[in-house]
Amino acid sequence: MRIALLLFFFLQYTTLFAVKRDTVFIKDPKDAQKVIMRVTDLNTGNLLEEGIIYSGRKEGIWRTYFDNKILSGITEYQNGRRNGIALTFASDASVLTEEYYVDDLKEGLIRKFSRTHKIKEESHYRQGILHGIQYIYNNDGKLQEQAHYTSGIRDSLNTWYYPSGKMMVQYMYAKNNLNGPSKSFYDSGQIKAEGSFKEAKEDGVWKYFYENGKIKESGPFVNGIKTGIWTLYNDQGDGEKTQEFKDGILVKEKIITPKK
Repeated sequence: MRIALLLFFFLQYTTLFAVKRDTVFIKDPKDAQKVIMRVTDLNTGNLLEEGIIYSGRKEGIWRTYFDNKILSGITEYQNGRRNGIALTFASDASVLTEEYYVDDLKEGLIRKFSRTHKIKEESHYRQGILHGIQYIYNNDGKLQEQAHYTSGIRDSLNTWYYPSGKMMVQYMYAKNNLNGPSKSFYDSGQIKAEGSFKEAKEDGVWKYFYENGKIKESGPFVNGIKTGIWTLYNDQGDGEKTQEFKDGILVKEKIITPKK
């Protein structure tokens, strides 16, 4: 009963404050196939949307507006489909998205912006699918991620960055899976780890480093599990001990005697 009452009052509220629209069609006296459509807010009289309909289909530049008369979007149509540029705007008239279409599908460079006028994303599309390089930026407008896509699938070398702008990690992808060499870095720029992945799991010999550049530990992975002999080092790069793993479980440990 209580839920039903809440739903009733919610519907009454949304109905009361919903924008009531008035749609007007203005015929072109010189062209019987051409009509201008205008949508206004009945409460304020402000224009919400306008554009041309030709032979029953949207044609040319269509515009939408915020209720305060500020332009909120521009979309180009041909034969009822988005063809050309499409822009959306914030209430301060700054651009939020810049897109291009061919027959209703995204094509070419697509860009997104923050309300602070910083670039957020640059992506390349082919027939509505991510294809090519994609750049993702942090709130300060600095590069956060550089990705590569082939027909919507993450592929090739992909890189992530610290807020400082320095490289954080590089992964090689194949068909949306981690496959191939990988490197990670400290914020200082010094290498942190390097090795390879196979089907998204560590595979083969991996090396880990201290921030001073000295090796910290190294050993093999098989199917993402520590296997075989691993060697651990102090921060001067001297071997301290070896560890033997079987199916990821430590089975033996040996201290390395320092050379005199």
